[in-house]
Amino acid sequence: MSEHYDDIWSEIRSLGCGGAITCDSRRIKMGDIFFAIPGLRHPGYSFCKEALQRGCFGVVIQKDESEAFYYELGEKIKKTHIWIVDNIRQQFVCALKKELGIVGQERPIFAVTGTNGKTTITYLLRHLMDIPMAVIGTIQNDLVDKIIPSEQTTPNLEDLYYMIAGLANGVAVAIELSSHALDQGRAYGLEIDRAIFSNLTSDHLDYHRDCEHYFCAKRKLFSGENGYKPKRNILNLNDTYGQHLYREFGGITYGIENEAANYNATDLQFSRTKTTFNLKYENKVYFCEIPLLGVFNIENALASVAAIHESRNLSLEQLIEKLRNFPGVPGRLQKVNNTHNVTILIDYAHTEDGLGKVLSNLQKIKQRRIITIFGCGGDRDRSKRPKMMHVACYFSDFVIATSDNSRHESIDIIFDDMRPGMIPERSIIFEPDRAKAIQIAIEESQRDDIILIAGKGHETYQQIDDSKIPFSDVDVVEDFLLHMSLSFLTCHAEVFLKGFQTMRIYVHTHGCRLNAAESRSLVEALEAAGHIIVCSMDEVIDCAIVNSCAVTHQAESKCNQTIRQIIRAQPNVTLIITGCLAEKTPQILLQLHHRILILGNSEKHHIIDYLGQLDRQENFREVVKNPLEKSDFTFPCCLHRSYNKRYNLKIQEGCNFFCSYCIIPQLRGRARSRDFKNLIEDATIHAKQGVKEIVLTGVNMGIYRNDSKNLADIITVLNEIPELQRIRLSSIELKTIPDEILIQMADSCNKLVPYLHLPIQSGSDHILQLMRRHYTIIEAKNYLEQVVKKVPNIGLGTDLIVGFPGEREEDFLCSMELLEHSPLHYAHIFSYSPRGETVANLMKDQFINGKEIERRSKVLRSMSHEKRQRFYNTYIGAVEKVLFEDKAHNGFPGFTENYIKVIVKKKSEDLANQIRSVHLVKNCGTFLTGEIID
Repeated sequence: MSEHYDDIWSEIRSLGCGGAITCDSRRIKMGDIFFAIPGLRHPGYSFCKEALQRGCFGVVIQKDESEAFYYELGEKIKKTHIWIVDNIRQQFVCALKKELGIVGQERPIFAVTGTNGKTTITYLLRHLMDIPMAVIGTIQNDLVDKIIPSEQTTPNLEDLYYMIAGLANGVAVAIELSSHALDQGRAYGLEIDRAIFSNLTSDHLDYHRDCEHYFCAKRKLFSGENGYKPKRNILNLNDTYGQHLYREFGGITYGIENEAANYNATDLQFSRTKTTFNLKYENKVYFCEIPLLGVFNIENALASVAAIHESRNLSLEQLIEKLRNFPGVPGRLQKVNNTHNVTILIDYAHTEDGLGKVLSNLQKIKQRRIITIFGCGGDRDRSKRPKMMHVACYFSDFVIATSDNSRHESIDIIFDDMRPGMIPERSIIFEPDRAKAIQIAIEESQRDDIILIAGKGHETYQQIDDSKIPFSDVDVVEDFLLHMSLSFLTCHAEVFLKGFQTMRIYVHTHGCRLNAAESRSLVEALEAAGHIIVCSMDEVIDCAIVNSCAVTHQAESKCNQTIRQIIRAQPNVTLIITGCLAEKTPQILLQLHHRILILGNSEKHHIIDYLGQLDRQENFREVVKNPLEKSDFTFPCCLHRSYNKRYNLKIQEGCNFFCSYCIIPQLRGRARSRDFKNLIEDATIHAKQGVKEIVLTGVNMGIYRNDSKNLADIITVLNEIPELQRIRLSSIELKTIPDEILIQMADSCNKLVPYLHLPIQSGSDHILQLMRRHYTIIEAKNYLEQVVKKVPNIGLGTDLIVGFPGEREEDFLCSMELLEHSPLHYAHIFSYSPRGETVANLMKDQFINGKEIERRSKVLRSMSHEKRQRFYNTYIGAVEKVLFEDKAHNGFPGFTENYIKVIVKKKSEDLANQIRSVHLVKNCGTFLTGEIID
């Protein structure tokens, strides 16, 4: 028996052994080969007895264990093939690679190690990568075409290679390497393209004894003790241990406010929804925005950008643009949406350093209080328990200590270990029931509070003794919020029915589809609370609510006119003004009436709360916050009462484009998206209530992003709702439309109707540049041509602004040319309206004469009418499906899929909310007439 083998796998196969090779004795089947790799607590030969009993063909033994192996097993090994080797782990990996066919296989492997940030960095790497990437780590093992649950941060050596071998060619790998895995050789032999070090703080000292032993385990990734040295190291130069690694092994560095780092972040800015910074690289500065919170996530982003940039042929501009759309990581500062204006965050932080970093960063963005829920795991390092309590108390206003994975320890003992870290002046509760602790936090919370639920993050269980009991922080929060919402509605109904006078309320809406959607939900909530909704300001009313608009001067004037009409008709009415005009001129509105409340857009969905407070004069005031600082998507609670026809489904709010003429970002805030599951549930319930058509709406809905989903994903899921007949898009910005949208429109099996309204605004590049639009007119025309080529029957409309400051005659002629010679079927023409808070308003010296604007507008409106007529005429004699609305004086009006208005004179049959086949007969200018044929 030789002790040296150049190719032990060939040696084994030459003997006719056809079994598998494994280092896990529990997996042995008859005829397999067992590599007796030493374990954490037991020598390798101690596992051979089980392997032999299971009928293994042969055993490979580490040389320094061979004597004990023969002594222990004696006669039992006479008929077994034995191979004695110097480095059994190396031999196993070499044999396994040949067995799995991955010898010489080239695929980029990115390995991440460190105390904190490993999971986030691997998810960021996958998001930034230009080819498919598998992620192997704490949350799950995502192998691109399948997902394997994760039982530990890094799989065992054998499973790891089987996972990699099962990947398709061209798939990269991002893997979390824990200190345990590196110490135990679970990643031995991996040929790593980029090795990333995030940081190192006190953790796992129950295993490593002290931080130096802990660091020595991490160091193995970079030293070559892993079997190979990485091709390049990516190191955190802000971390002391990262500096040690750089001095010893070199590499590419990153840091924050660290001029010595290759990738250096400066000028950090924080909000509740995102973090921004400047990235300095090779004497150039790049502005970066990430939808993540905290300094540590800037480090994670830097590590990921550096690793991909140094490995792949991708520019920094490309990577930075991708960062803006990162969907986040489950259980890593994961936000749970709610309608209570409370920021609820779920995070995996389970060390004093991790918890401290999260909380110190939340301090930077807090508006009111921080409420922290956390626990300490059982059977783990007890020294960190008082430290975690101290950190929680130091950075929080209210602390709830609770259970984590208590394992075999008593929760009382864990609590006792935590108590020395308490800060006396803090409010602290010890609640062993984690679900109850979460409930207490939510019930205790008030508007603008932050709730951090720390320790378990993505985990879906609690380990008590040897049992894993199903438990998810996210599920508990969402279940309790749902219970609160139902209780809220019931409570309001009871309050008004039992203790308060039922009000007669008139709701008046101005402006866009968003306002219409919000008002509709408000009406539902008011009715649920026991109020009576009246339809006219001339009826007897107790309260009038005006949902206002201020996008144009004309809209603002109409709103003010409505408000004065209400006051004249109802001198003693309680008046509530909300919406965009309330945001723009709250102090002016406050002077209009002696019983008036001004509520900004952020307060719109809390009107019911304010109604109960209006019995005192001091509560008539203005409540308007800076919309640019708002973070959460908010929408009133809907009871989904039965409605028919179409339903405006609000999916997005706010805008980040800041066009020079537009006041919307100042009134509605920055872009934020509605929770994906919530909007799908909303649509499903309305479809079951009889709604035939869902109209997706938002300020800039093309940039919808939530939980890695985009607008096309919404349509895909809505298409599966059996009761729903049509899906329509409201106005959408040109360059934000996902590529899949046109494919969905062209698919006859898809319910997305062939209709687009694209607000191009001008046909002149000169004006588009002044407007700060994000496309050229050539790009717009090319896209329009592409649209009609892919979807021939589509209805196409646009918005055009006339008289923008600096608009020359040649610019106006360009808009005429766009309307006449493009595939557009109509245009909505808007005269430029100066808005005092916009850049365009500063161009007063270039304002166009009012009569000239009127002339140009009249020309374009006439052209639009002619184009619409030509479009309508192409459908004379055709048969189209029409969704009908309520009966009007001249018959039943309705719309085709491509938004042609049709009127059918049908007296004997109620067509409302029916989709019927109609033979289109005559063009009457603003509509077509038709006859029902089915």
